[in-house]
Amino acid sequence: MNKKSLIFSVIICVLGLSIISVPSAGCFKPNPDAIAKKKVEEALRADTRLNVEELTITVEKGQAKVTGEVGSQLHPQIITEILERLKSEGVIQSYLNLVTVMEVENPLMQDYTAPLF
Repeated sequence: MNKKSLIFSVIICVLGLSIISVPSAGCFKPNPDAIAKKKVEEALRADTRLNVEELTITVEKGQAKVTGEVGSQLHPQIITEILERLKSEGVIQSYLNLVTVMEVENPLMQDYTAPLF
């Protein structure tokens, strides 16, 4: 074995050990807020009564914040129940439910009579 191939083998071994040891050193730990956000999104998607695409979900320092507009008076209550369950499971530390209900005019209550001239 010549000197160049010995040096090359040593470099390859050192690089191989470095690559193997880096993930186990804790350098690539997942962000806990990103994990919590994913779990909040999954929990909200699991409820078929909600349209998650209408909502904005953020998690910072363990606090989940849900914003957006929904079409039903029940949706904010459903979201609060889901967030409360996630809080009790330890997924999040606290939450803000800032979801509002869209103002939709009931077509049955409109006046369709012809005006009198």
